[in-house]
Amino acid sequence: MGHMDRTQPPADGEVRILTGISQVPATEWDALFAHEPELASPFLRHAFLSALEESGSVTASTGWTPRHLLLRRDGRLVAAAPAYLKEGSEGDFSRDWAWASAAADRDADADVECPSGSARGRACGKSTPQACGGEVSPT
Repeated sequence: MGHMDRTQPPADGEVRILTGISQVPATEWDALFAHEPELASPFLRHAFLSALEESGSVTASTGWTPRHLLLRRDGRLVAAAPAYLKEGSEGDFSRDWAWASAAADRDADADVECPSGSARGRACGKSTPQACGGEVSPT
């Protein structure tokens, strides 16, 4: 995998995989929280993710290569998720061996994780995966 953006068009939008949070404006990313600011996690904010990258905490050499996900419809950002490519379980910020074991049992090549631990529930302003027009399945 190179260090280029990758784009895939889903049925009704465009998914982009970014190599750094700086590739999306902070105002656009954080606008996803505007409808429920009291529930927005500071760990999903653009400034926090940017600080992780700029400090060198999340890099290929630390085992956390940024691969953030964006979903756009008609050019408008409608959903986003911070994501990182992991080469293995060593160097985890949260020893989540259950996820690593489940992935190995299914011969999975990749997981989507957050450096602050497994993410569940709200993701960047959307209360359910269905609100983004998709589904999430653990299998």
